[in-house]
Amino acid sequence: MKEGEVIARLREIFKPAVRLAGQLKVGIGDDAAVFSAHDSLIATSTDIVTENVHFNRSWSDAKSIGRKVAIANIADIFAMGMKPNFLLVSATIAKSDTDSLFEIARGIQVEAERVDAQVIGGDLSLGDRLTVSITAFGEGERCVLRSGAEPGDDLYLTALPGRSLMGLTQLHQGISVDQECINFHLVPERDWESFERAGKFAKSMIDISDGVAKDAREIARSSRVCIEIDSQLVMKHPDFVAVEKLASKLGLDVLTTILESGEEHTPLFTASPNDRSEVENFAHRIGRVTEGAIGELLLDGDLVEVKGFDHFS
Repeated sequence: MKEGEVIARLREIFKPAVRLAGQLKVGIGDDAAVFSAHDSLIATSTDIVTENVHFNRSWSDAKSIGRKVAIANIADIFAMGMKPNFLLVSATIAKSDTDSLFEIARGIQVEAERVDAQVIGGDLSLGDRLTVSITAFGEGERCVLRSGAEPGDDLYLTALPGRSLMGLTQLHQGISVDQECINFHLVPERDWESFERAGKFAKSMIDISDGVAKDAREIARSSRVCIEIDSQLVMKHPDFVAVEKLASKLGLDVLTTILESGEEHTPLFTASPNDRSEVENFAHRIGRVTEGAIGELLLDGDLVEVKGFDHFS
């Protein structure tokens, strides 16, 4: 199949998003895509995934890979308190593997349609290892940064992490104790409304991609504050017992699992205690922001040795 035929098929997969019809002026097919901006802020973010680094093709089918990389990019835009609009997709793939390329595209389109976003172009290249990169663009009236946390703020989760790490553990061990967790690791299904609701109250926010501990410390360092997690508050989360039970079956410590599980793609955010009654309608408080140990994370008063995914460790 020639490049022009490949692009033509991709154009068919990436259907126009009705919400963005007025903004998109030039889509797939020219040297560049063109879209107009409203009188609002624009956010952009890029993620790249590489075979045998971010995914294992013996575990993940091509469509799931596409969905997973799209979810990671979409989450980054939502974590800024904005809504994703446009996606640019680039890939390197073996010449004999074009069928996988189309399945990856279909996976990306599934997630784009869920948030009414539009793939508007990208690039293709031949390579020995499958690599997919997405650049996402979004817009909003205000942006929520990692640097907005202040002493006295509460720390919240909208979902209790752990499923991704427990799914990955089962894949590594070649067992199937809980298929739902395995499926979640391969495609972390998300409630995007939780980001939008959090964004209305958040003073700082981050997408949990590397684990609660590592990402909470990123907020602490950016805001020049200390973040303290209270294990008693964590244990009051309605999903804690279920996570604890499965973690025990897998030989994992439950609090470590919750703090270190990456690729959860759910918001971790801080908000004013004045908003507590409203925020606790959709999120669960797990800690607070203080002035002590600037840039660090504490668990029940003790300094946490932060672990999580690191490309260069």
